[in-house]
Amino acid sequence: MEQAQDRMIDVVGIATGLDAGGRLLDVGCGRGQAALRLAGATGARADGVAVSPFQIRIATDNTQRAGLADRVAFRVADVVDLPYPDDAFDVVMLMESACHFPDKPVALREMLRVLRPGGRFVLEDVLMLEGADPERWAALNAEIPAAFVTSGHWVALLEAEGCTGIAVRDLKPPWAPPTPPNS
Repeated sequence: MEQAQDRMIDVVGIATGLDAGGRLLDVGCGRGQAALRLAGATGARADGVAVSPFQIRIATDNTQRAGLADRVAFRVADVVDLPYPDDAFDVVMLMESACHFPDKPVALREMLRVLRPGGRFVLEDVLMLEGADPERWAALNAEIPAAFVTSGHWVALLEAEGCTGIAVRDLKPPWAPPTPPNS
């Protein structure tokens, strides 16, 4: 599992265009793996936020173990009230956290506030397939604390905020749903 996470972080990391002079904000950073891996690989500075004090403690411990405390920091914060000044980051990145934001437009506006003009907003998440059965997804959203949406939903939100140069890349392998028994 950890190798798969590292591979996904590497794929997303390429999309960030991050370099040694850059500053990254990892929103919904969890235990800090992505911010630490990208800061270590690029020499960039990174900050991570999550609502869980437990996750932030683990991320901070991982930072100390990785020897990156001079360039990487984590703090408890909510995406709708980020503790950073305007235009503070070159890249705002989310990995499998946006599905947990109940008010995506408010969260997006706050993330774009801290992103410098011309910066990159990189989102990797579990997304609802275009044309998927909405009742099935509604049932899933009710089962877990998430609000899955389509990539088109995110594109529309970004366009509504004036973002340009939006690219969507589907990272899932081709697949087909299993054939029901007795068919």
